[in-house]
Amino acid sequence: MISWFLDSMWLFKAISFIVSAVFCVLTIRLMIRMQYFEAATKYGFNFLRKASSTNQVMEKFWKQVLKHVTSNNPEEWKKAVLDADKIFDESLRTLGSKGKTIEERITSADTSVTGSLDELISLRQEILHVIQQEQGFITREKTKEILRAYRSVLRQMGML
Repeated sequence: MISWFLDSMWLFKAISFIVSAVFCVLTIRLMIRMQYFEAATKYGFNFLRKASSTNQVMEKFWKQVLKHVTSNNPEEWKKAVLDADKIFDESLRTLGSKGKTIEERITSADTSVTGSLDELISLRQEILHVIQQEQGFITREKTKEILRAYRSVLRQMGML
């Protein structure tokens, strides 16, 4: 009995190796399907490797921002700017910008990916200052101006 077991040990080793290899392959396939390896990684000149669903989600949020602008209520215009700022912040995080606040993430952003942020930064500071005031009034034209700047940067980043 024991000799039979010892004589077929090589068979058990081969079967365990094959089972281990199959589970390893299945684990890697599962990780790929879950997009575990999809992250802000440098692949040659492609600085962002992300799921196509990221663009779809950002487009959906951007359409909600544009709905706020079509309203005749100035409070909705403020909401559009704040929502666009949230989308921009989330895009910076997706690209891997480091920092606790959006301002820190803006300064640490890779300008080869985001492009020039000077216009957006100046408009953002001006408009967010007005919005944060209790009686701050923002015009539809000013709202459209900053949303164009956000859209331009988001397109440069590959998010829209």
